[in-house]
Amino acid sequence: MRTMTELKRTLVVGAEFEITDHCRAEAIGEIRRVNHANTQGIYTIIPTNPDGKISKSNGGKGSFLGWSAAKFWRFKENNVVALYSSTEVQTHDTLIVEFRVLDTEERSDD
Repeated sequence: MRTMTELKRTLVVGAEFEITDHCRAEAIGEIRRVNHANTQGIYTIIPTNPDGKISKSNGGKGSFLGWSAAKFWRFKENNVVALYSSTEVQTHDTLIVEFRVLDTEERSDD
């Protein structure tokens, strides 16, 4: 995955990703599943905790991640993407979330 277009085509309802880094350390390692997607962004749930606060947020759609402009995103190797709050300084201090999109065979069973 190398572009926003590819990312948006990949993160459709049912797609999953693993958070590899996050501005909130407690989120690192979470598996998220896209529960709803539109032109504004995606809503994700935690498939292993469907009744949890994150999964039930936003009227049951899940946690929202907006499609910021492409210049805020970095596309790395192995389906890893990162979103930053700055276009000029993209370090751990400006990181919002980094995640790895899971292949079909890596997805959770529920």
